[in-house]
Amino acid sequence: MSFWLLLLIFPAVLSAQTKMVIRPSLITQCTTNKLGRARIAWAASTGPARVRVGSATGPSLTGPVAATGESETGDWVTDGMMFVLIDSGGAELARVTAQVQCGGNPDPLASALATSTYFPLQIGNVWVYRINSRVTTSSYITRRVTRTEIIGGKLWFIVADGSVETPYRTDELGRVFQLDSRGNEFLWLDPTPTPDPAATLKVLYKGIPFRNALGAFQDSLQHQISGLLSENGTFVRGIGFISKSQNLNTGSSGGFSESLDLVWARIGPNLRFGTPTIGIELSVESLDFNVSGNAVTNCAVPCYFPACGIGPGADPPNTYKPCFQAGVRLHDPAPFESARTLAIDLLDSTSGAVFHTTQQLTTGDEQEDGVIYQQVPLYTAPNAPVPPGTYQVRATVDSSTAQTTLRVR
Repeated sequence: MSFWLLLLIFPAVLSAQTKMVIRPSLITQCTTNKLGRARIAWAASTGPARVRVGSATGPSLTGPVAATGESETGDWVTDGMMFVLIDSGGAELARVTAQVQCGGNPDPLASALATSTYFPLQIGNVWVYRINSRVTTSSYITRRVTRTEIIGGKLWFIVADGSVETPYRTDELGRVFQLDSRGNEFLWLDPTPTPDPAATLKVLYKGIPFRNALGAFQDSLQHQISGLLSENGTFVRGIGFISKSQNLNTGSSGGFSESLDLVWARIGPNLRFGTPTIGIELSVESLDFNVSGNAVTNCAVPCYFPACGIGPGADPPNTYKPCFQAGVRLHDPAPFESARTLAIDLLDSTSGAVFHTTQQLTTGDEQEDGVIYQQVPLYTAPNAPVPPGTYQVRATVDSSTAQTTLRVR
């Protein structure tokens, strides 16, 4: 029996750390008697705990169990049926209520995400991230699953980030393993109900809604790394790694280190997250930029830690480097037969080039229906914005060109 898996959380009043969810939150697959089946998951601050049906004194779904866990019902769940989590003394910790609508038509996207993992690995998957760090602001990196390899008798998926390749694999429990530079396997992420503490990414909580510029998603996982370089981040089931923020925990050089945010993804042959693509398409974040009023994104690199002067990276205080984001979206009905070059230009009213950059596009299927992001400067030098006027932004691939007009004031 397959389910439409969405998560709906009814928080307990007694403990902000106690969570309880029912999967799916809307049961649409039923028996002939219009009864459904569900999986109840819980996470309490302490154990043991117990799940009862109907009320805190109703029939037991589970015996005394660990503070975190899951249990599946039989085909007997009715609409409005309540499940209650209690502690060892019988006090209520949390409750969830089943919603049953037999014969419903679940959303195909939600179904696809619900049946996937927190880190989907398939050749052709692509993730584009916006990156901020001590040496760059609003730049972009692309990660792709390029191929598979049999290493040590196991199937590994190779994820390429530029010239850097990292092997990953998942097991039947959804745990994610990685190979280090010496070929040693280690557990990277464990999203199971009782995560292995040896995993690199420590799971804080999972199964909660998450929203960002790509949309609203029902099942996310929050992770953390502690140490000299600490990290907090998010995975979304069916999409993968969504965001992270890193901090360097040292003295005068401590503070913000790096952040990544997903801006576009292609998962499998059918799922796209971002703006749909037809032909070559150019977009900019605005058509009117007020550089004189400092109302434009400043791509100067701030000083994130006290002793900025001891190393390179940050711009001097009060540096203004106005810039904007340009997005070029491509669609080719067939893989590229040869390497292609993307050119992005910022032209003034006389068609003079204020900014010009080129990028070699990857040969192969991974560039089909691709997306490329580029930071475009609106300055000729730090604290020297371009003069007011009308400018053209132009993107060119082979003989295909797209351009748009913007105003700078």
